[in-house]
Amino acid sequence: MHYKKHVIGKLDTCYAVSSTTIGGHKKLIFATESRGGCYLYDTADKTTQTIWEEPGGTLSIAEIPGANGDFLAVQNFFPIFQAAESTIIWAHAREDGTFQVMPFLDMPYAHRFGIIRIQEKNFIIIATLCSSKQAIDDWSDPGEVLVGELPDSPDGLLKLQVLMDGLTRNHGFWQGTLDGEKTVLICSDEGVFGIYPPETADGQWRVRPLLNNPTGDVAVVDIDGDGVDELLTIEAFHGDQAKIYKKQGARYEAIWEYPGEIALGHVAWGGKLKGEPLFLCGYREGRKELFEIRYRNGEFKTQLIDSGQGPSSVYVLQDNNQEIILAANRENNEAVIYSLS
Repeated sequence: MHYKKHVIGKLDTCYAVSSTTIGGHKKLIFATESRGGCYLYDTADKTTQTIWEEPGGTLSIAEIPGANGDFLAVQNFFPIFQAAESTIIWAHAREDGTFQVMPFLDMPYAHRFGIIRIQEKNFIIIATLCSSKQAIDDWSDPGEVLVGELPDSPDGLLKLQVLMDGLTRNHGFWQGTLDGEKTVLICSDEGVFGIYPPETADGQWRVRPLLNNPTGDVAVVDIDGDGVDELLTIEAFHGDQAKIYKKQGARYEAIWEYPGEIALGHVAWGGKLKGEPLFLCGYREGRKELFEIRYRNGEFKTQLIDSGQGPSSVYVLQDNNQEIILAANRENNEAVIYSLS
């Protein structure tokens, strides 16, 4: 695979990347972890629009399904772990193409979140890194996972219930399908947990432990094509190991470990590009690389995509016959598209 890099925006400590759908067309979003802005990029006409200029501290962004461009985003989560006043805002896409940014939820240390649709209703699931801090290295008050039905507007009632607590360094969050079931994966020092939404809006959510290794990030894909999904983990929190786990009976067993050096691992993504399953993995210190992992001829193979960038997150857009990787290259202060051929 050949990757070509396109810089779509310069942004100090670019951290969060995502997309939203307006008028049936996908628009890319990128935002800073530091004090600063959030921007919308149109891949069709290659224009950039400012959504907000401050305050910043954006670690997560999620489109609201069926809302024609509206999305939620974390604000006021600043480095390093200055997030006692973090919030989730509601960005409303106006008909004139601008956005109205409105307060939605005060949630200290809100780090990752996603939106799940159940029976035409949207549910928000939020993971807090911790619950309070007295110092940067204080992890004595663990984080939680909370869930609630999303209202139709930011001034509507949101009632949250705690699904999990006691999660130290509650960092990793993956949302998708694991072995045919809608799943959210949560990573912390206590391991990797699968959260399974109910089939009905008033049903019970289920939680199941999958791994007990301290884990910072996780992703899923059936990389060897045998019909059973594998897990890519970065271990531990901001860790220095990348491993692939395969299900052996009722347990997951490590079958591969990245042989190179990783420093402050932060990117894990799984899916298909050009029809072939692969993982993407990246880290923010040392050589600051982004690389792919594939399974070919009975072996795991890696290919370097870029170095010296220090990605914090990636978002893969597969829309209108285009496949691109949007990367928040935090340490190089850029939002970047990697096109594939």
